[in-house]
Amino acid sequence: MKKSMGILWLVALCTLLVFSGCSDSDSDDIATISGTASSGAPVVGTITLKDADGTVLGPIAIESDGSFSFNVTGYTAPFVLKATATASGESLYSYSPGSGQTNVNPLTTLIVASAAGVDDPSEVYDDPTGISEDTLSAAVLAVRTVLANLYTAFGIAADFNPMTGNCTVNHVGIDALFDAVTITIDTETGAVEVKALDDTVLVAATTTTIDEAIAVTLDDATAAKSHVMWGTYNYCELYLDTPSGGNGATAAAGHITFDADGNWTLVNEATSGSGLDANVSGTYSIDSTGSVWIGDSQYGVVTPDGEVMVLPDLDATEGLDVGLTILCKRDADLALTDISGEYVVTDLYRDTPAAGSGASAGVSIVEFDGNGTYTTAVGHGTYAVDANGRFAVDGGEDFGMVAMGGDVIVLPDYNPIEGNDLGISVMVRTSIAAGWGVASIDADYNMAEMFADVAVTGDSAENAVNTAGGVLSFDGAGTLSLTIGYSSAGDTGSADMSYTAPTSYGVELLDCMLADDSYGFFSPNGYLLVVPDEDTNEGGDVGITLGVQTW
Repeated sequence: MKKSMGILWLVALCTLLVFSGCSDSDSDDIATISGTASSGAPVVGTITLKDADGTVLGPIAIESDGSFSFNVTGYTAPFVLKATATASGESLYSYSPGSGQTNVNPLTTLIVASAAGVDDPSEVYDDPTGISEDTLSAAVLAVRTVLANLYTAFGIAADFNPMTGNCTVNHVGIDALFDAVTITIDTETGAVEVKALDDTVLVAATTTTIDEAIAVTLDDATAAKSHVMWGTYNYCELYLDTPSGGNGATAAAGHITFDADGNWTLVNEATSGSGLDANVSGTYSIDSTGSVWIGDSQYGVVTPDGEVMVLPDLDATEGLDVGLTILCKRDADLALTDISGEYVVTDLYRDTPAAGSGASAGVSIVEFDGNGTYTTAVGHGTYAVDANGRFAVDGGEDFGMVAMGGDVIVLPDYNPIEGNDLGISVMVRTSIAAGWGVASIDADYNMAEMFADVAVTGDSAENAVNTAGGVLSFDGAGTLSLTIGYSSAGDTGSADMSYTAPTSYGVELLDCMLADDSYGFFSPNGYLLVVPDEDTNEGGDVGITLGVQTW
């Protein structure tokens, strides 16, 4: 896989200070130790810090996002930290030679025990004198080496340090790795196991022999990565009939669960049509690039963090329609405050046959205030979320879904009474990350798209609606290569075009790209790309293209 979007790793460049061994007593500046306490989710509990003289700070409550901070001005380095989960009573540990960023997670716990040469990491909290700068560096290197292929599979930089790097809880990078594997230490024997979600043992060693452990294989790392799509997703879909199918449209929403054995079960909760099965099940598989196959023929793509999946229906002969289904990993902890800021909205709608069966597309801006009110160029209204990660506006019966901690929202319109049309809207939160540019866009994207003619007549061809799949390759130097591998209209081929960044649409968006008069919007982590086509003068159709970064 090509390197991930460059903006993801800027923060990690600033974290090397922790190994500088700086002395707090030589400066009048305020010295702090701050970081993230997590294990695939924020640690819900408290954190305590102890300095070299045995002085204890805390316990203090860990913030809801896993963050914490201590003012260590006047205290003596080095420092040890202990984060304790309220519900289970289990603790994670870390160590800092001086002030700066210091995280607490399962890998820092392993590193601390290895650096001190003890079976039980809690011994380090009691007596940290067994750790030196040399043993700490050696333990970090040993962990990097044995987990190198897992780092590669999850898009983590080879030199990433889990003690000092960016460990934001966002299901990306190291946090996605924590979602996909468990790391346990037997405090009686020092036995260490790193296991995938299917209980495959990836690493077996002890705290004192981690440097001798057999490294995780690339095949096992890739398999462990595929497990990120296990669980329940909310879904929204829009299907468009071909002319011989009646030129109608159907929109629906519900949820689908993927289990560890390659099976899925779908529950249809709401639909504009009739006759749809309420419950459907089948099998699935996933390859090393993030391409998904539902049964033997339905192709789809999933983001590297497992948060968003896109399934285009490319077979117009099956049901005489084509469709686009979008799935978002269900988030039971979603709150109104997670949906805030400015979003770009891409719409694709189609009229009912009674209204002419034409299609329309558009792009707009919406602002969410984090408290349940949204504002657009034409007015304002209310929005809400529920415990199943679903999203609704203005108290309407249509509900959508949210992914990536609120960065992506998908809202279907499956009520044909309102406007005599059906549609789907994809919203992407705008980012303001520094350093965004052409070189930041250097990755391959699996692609799924759906287009429809703006006017449907009696003699319209079957490809008045069309879905397609393929690959978008950005080279980081301004060239975009497009390859269409699947199409309901039978069209395949490839082309090269240019792209630039940033550009703007209504506001200054640092997550925009421009390719041959088309524009698109990236999710802040770069994993999802949305390219609207609202130009009715080009081909007489409109559509939406979704790109999902390959693994």
